[in-house]
Amino acid sequence: MKVIWTSNAINRFNSITKKMVLFSPDKSSKFVDEVFMRVEGLAIFPDKGRKIYSSENENIRELIYKSHRIVYLINRLENSITVLTILHTSQKFPEID
Repeated sequence: MKVIWTSNAINRFNSITKKMVLFSPDKSSKFVDEVFMRVEGLAIFPDKGRKIYSSENENIRELIYKSHRIVYLINRLENSITVLTILHTSQKFPEID
């Protein structure tokens, strides 16, 4: 499956990593590598993430890494995974449907 990042996901990811790098450049670099590795892994195992209980769309899922949610959409017709957003687990979950 092809992996696509929305502009929202890219912007949020950049914001998260900019804050992280101020406190720990090494941890920030590892975080970036791990997130990309996990997202790319979704191309092979798209159902790896759990379904989001607040969404009726079973193709919207989340993958948890450390204290962040990687929210994505599986589009089987287009054979793609779309990363919708990344957020800290303490943040209020956005409306996605």
